[in-house]
Amino acid sequence: MKADALSPRQLFDGKMHYEIPPFQRPYVWNEEDQWAPLWADVIRVAESHVLADGGEPAVPHHFLGAVVYEAKPPVVGDVTRHMVIDGQQRTTTLQLMIDAVQAVIEERGHVLLAEDLEELILNRSAAFKGKPERFKLWPSKHDRAAFAQAMDPAPDWSGEHRILSAHEFFGNEARAWLTGVPDADGNEPPGTEEQRATALSATLRDRLYLVAINLTGHDDSQLIFETLNDRGTPLLKADLIKNWVFQQGEKIGADAEAWSETHWVDFDDEWWRAEIVQGRHQRSRIDIFVQYWLTMRLSDEVKTEQVFRVFTEYAGPHMADAEGAERLLSEFRKDADTYRALANLPEDTAQGSFYSRVIETMGLAAMPCS
Repeated sequence: MKADALSPRQLFDGKMHYEIPPFQRPYVWNEEDQWAPLWADVIRVAESHVLADGGEPAVPHHFLGAVVYEAKPPVVGDVTRHMVIDGQQRTTTLQLMIDAVQAVIEERGHVLLAEDLEELILNRSAAFKGKPERFKLWPSKHDRAAFAQAMDPAPDWSGEHRILSAHEFFGNEARAWLTGVPDADGNEPPGTEEQRATALSATLRDRLYLVAINLTGHDDSQLIFETLNDRGTPLLKADLIKNWVFQQGEKIGADAEAWSETHWVDFDDEWWRAEIVQGRHQRSRIDIFVQYWLTMRLSDEVKTEQVFRVFTEYAGPHMADAEGAERLLSEFRKDADTYRALANLPEDTAQGSFYSRVIETMGLAAMPCS
């Protein structure tokens, strides 16, 4: 394992392609909690350099956090591929921010600065034209269409997505700051537009740092994923299970990527991830379902903190080959659909009233029979 503090230029320079595997959860960052604070940090660094006017800036750089990736064996003529094990939210946001700023800087006529930033977001080789490899980052399946639209807009595309909102946010903020629009307190940004454009471009290239942890082929990426994400972070038990399931699928040669559209479809949506009351605690529906499902399968109590371990122990023998994995996940999907159908029964029916007033309100478990 090798860890380095890298700037965006060092992370994305050359024909790089960071792939977020299909088992990763979709993009979830938002303006209030992540985009706005990140932009404020970027502007604080940029303004510090404008005010320093060649001297020592008060805020020379900003640390973004960590990203863990696994390098793939190189292939002549191909991009240098990396699988993102952890840090997909910040790397996706960083790419969206750089692209949005690049577009505004180009729009304002700072052509050379725009070209410098473009090298961090696109692989310009003709061999990659129209392919995912043209991007430095390729997100998980759920986010790909929106990401491609944000980074390389198509005129006939329509739809809403959190990724598009993030790109729009950074574009609007960059345009306002570069053109000298006062902030909410009436303060105008320092320097001329040229100075601001230069400082912002340099900040995005060289003054942001991530601790990039490059795993070797001998490291257990699943263990590292669990350690990083199962210690008080927002990831759910179901996220850890999804990661494990998809990695097992790849090991046995199953069509794991297709599982995103078959067996795991909609588990990342708001209904499944919404927290509901269970006894004295609030937990996501998907985590509650998995716990109930294991209880039904094992005919034994499964404690909340043991869900991930128990799932892997139970599912492991069933996922020894592609046929067994398909059978197990099909049953898991069928039971999940039954669970959701029960939860969505109208409350003015006897069954719906029972579910709402007894199962969810009182936190009792009722599972479909297999």
